[in-house]
Amino acid sequence: MQPQADTVLRNTGQARASLPGTWVVNVAPKDAESRPPSVEVAAINSDGSLVNFDRAGRGGAGQWKRTNDGKYAVTFTGFYLEDEQSFRYKVRATLTLNANEDAYSGPFQTTISNPAGEEVLTYRGTVSATRVRIESPE
Repeated sequence: MQPQADTVLRNTGQARASLPGTWVVNVAPKDAESRPPSVEVAAINSDGSLVNFDRAGRGGAGQWKRTNDGKYAVTFTGFYLEDEQSFRYKVRATLTLNANEDAYSGPFQTTISNPAGEEVLTYRGTVSATRVRIESPE
């Protein structure tokens, strides 16, 4: 599978297939009193797409690309219900992959919009993630 991912990334101008995979993501908002830390799962694909799920089962979808400075720009969006209203969220992050390519970290910004499309909240923080590895059953 790796050669195929390398080929896709070369064809899209991205340097290597280091970010694709499944990740357990720890989200740490700066204001932990109003937005508690959380754990999410992200599936990052070699074609530049990604999906993200939180513990409540809410999913988001988006895109990623490698930047000129060797980091990764990520944007994804989704919806959630609160008080019978559908709110949209958009997350933007800049990720730095470690040398072993088994962890990443970086700052993020989340913007929440009401059903009319008006931004009602923005918060920032950091993410840190570890790659999910294949494990043999015991």
